[in-house]
Amino acid sequence: NSKAYKEYHACAMGQAAPKPKASARKKNGDSASSTTPPTPTPMTTVESALRLSATAKGKQPSRATTPVEPI
Repeated sequence: NSKAYKEYHACAMGQAAPKPKASARKKNGDSASSTTPPTPTPMTTVESALRLSATAKGKQPSRATTPVEPI
């Protein structure tokens, strides 16, 4: 379920495209070894970014209020 949800969420965000391409490239073999290292890095960043954005949503009001008060 979590994988399907992540894929759906990524698809909704327009980030599902890299996942299948990464899998296809990994299957290639030789070119995958040079392509694989850069690919997982953005994917991890994407997942982290999604989690951070979700967390930031809850923290945004606090951050937005803090700079507004001193001004």
